[in-house]
Amino acid sequence: MKWAGLDRYGIVVMTGECPMIDDKTIFPSGLHKVIIDPPDVVVHSRWFHDGQSFEMLPDRPSEHHVLDRETRSWVLDLETCAKAARNKRNALLKETDWVMLPDVLLSSDVLAEYRTYRMALRDLPQQSGFPENISWPVHPEGK
Repeated sequence: MKWAGLDRYGIVVMTGECPMIDDKTIFPSGLHKVIIDPPDVVVHSRWFHDGQSFEMLPDRPSEHHVLDRETRSWVLDLETCAKAARNKRNALLKETDWVMLPDVLLSSDVLAEYRTYRMALRDLPQQSGFPENISWPVHPEGK
């Protein structure tokens, strides 16, 4: 039997053929809903099931976009986007923590560049475009 598994937004996340065990169909766990005998759809974030039928959606702009079921359009989840930006910022700060150790020998000019870079990273959430449009500071070593 062919099937399509949907997530909580109605997006097709799995398709397949189900095995029968003792006349019972076994589906993978973690699916919100399963549609039996769907049309030939593929596992892709562009297939949507509205409860009645499948339709093709435009490409998902980023992993931070979620589907608005009513308008059938992708909307930016600002909370997820902000969390991802903060995680990236924290990783970049961690990469340069060594510079702040008291026994690191750097010239005062280089140390000032790192301090400026780290302050710019900490100030990212105050940027006017945060979290959608972020102007990332340039690493002192050009990374």
